[in-house]
Amino acid sequence: MKNNFKKIILKTPRRVLFVDHDMVKSGATISLKYIVDSFLKNNFDVFLLTRKNDKDCKVLHEAGVKILKYSNSAFKSIALSIHFSDDFPFLSINWLITNCKNIFRAVVGVITIGRVVKKIKPDLIYLNEHNLLTGSFVAKIFGIPSFMHIRSKFIEGKFHIREFLIAKSILKLNDFIFPISEVEFKQLNKYAKIGLRNFEILPEFLSEKDFELFDSIKLREELRLPKDKKIILSFGGIDILKGSLDYINSIYILNKNKNDLFFLLAGEIKSSGLIKEVNDYYLKTTNALKRIEYDENFRLLGFIENSRKLLSAIDILVSPITTSHFSRPIIEAWASKKAIITSDTEHSRTYIEERKTGLFYDIGNTELLADNILELASNNLLYQTLSVNGYEKAKNYYLKESNPIKIINKFNALF
Repeated sequence: MKNNFKKIILKTPRRVLFVDHDMVKSGATISLKYIVDSFLKNNFDVFLLTRKNDKDCKVLHEAGVKILKYSNSAFKSIALSIHFSDDFPFLSINWLITNCKNIFRAVVGVITIGRVVKKIKPDLIYLNEHNLLTGSFVAKIFGIPSFMHIRSKFIEGKFHIREFLIAKSILKLNDFIFPISEVEFKQLNKYAKIGLRNFEILPEFLSEKDFELFDSIKLREELRLPKDKKIILSFGGIDILKGSLDYINSIYILNKNKNDLFFLLAGEIKSSGLIKEVNDYYLKTTNALKRIEYDENFRLLGFIENSRKLLSAIDILVSPITTSHFSRPIIEAWASKKAIITSDTEHSRTYIEERKTGLFYDIGNTELLADNILELASNNLLYQTLSVNGYEKAKNYYLKESNPIKIINKFNALF
């Protein structure tokens, strides 16, 4: 009788609760899908606590994930404002608002995640970003292992006090940590007394599907894009972090010379926020956009559902980010055998080699960005060098070595 009971226990699927921070589909969501798929293939019951709408959850739901919703309102959000973009001047109004908001969200987060944990009783809690830190606290309360994916740097704060507190909390409350790059690892490791042990650098994921090559001529016909021009794309939309102003200004420079280039700008259009800097950036960007919006060599796109098809139709990807973070479109462009140009940042230097896998320009130097675009469009040897080397880097690192099965192996090693 006892043996039969043991067999039943062993056959019971283990449960993993993923907690998601994004309200829209993003690079973090795409990465999460790969991790979720691995857990599903290994017979886990997978739950996702998210604030995304049904449309953005559709792919995960169809894969077999049990979707649990939490409110998207400002009063019931559980994602802490500790992202690098939330680092406001010490004792400023925004600094005070952010701290008050985080205290409130921490309480709401503990209650929200705690209720879900009591209901489904997961064997593992997986936090998809560091701003879900309260989930780690809940895991400790219930004695459940927690894993955390760290996809970006967290705020440093005045005298690095907040960085110290956040890093120490992450290290203390999580059983295993997956920094996305050397940059995130170094930020954590300097606060580990004996060196960071319970970690593995786990970069963004690519699947075999990301390497499927489409017929670019047919795609250009389908998307009504010119067949006889070099097409340049940026996924930034209008967003201060994505550096859309640099890209738009470079288009204005190049189009004055009547080059055979065609430009696309895809992505979400962000217009306002609490921060004056964001509002000022939006005004500058929209004013710059007015100079080119009716140009026959430019098209403004909204959110793109199938980015791989669009990447297959273009020639050059520009990622002009203004604040250092990992740019997923770069590795997706590499997988599509496209050449890339990006701003010179701490992150980009960790995975891109200049004039081997990409070209760099200094943030704000739109003349140099325009020169790089022109050089790539006219120098076929350089273009082939960057596109082939980028493709090999994507194949050898982001596909082969980033298998999310490693996450499951870490979980199994706990038992």
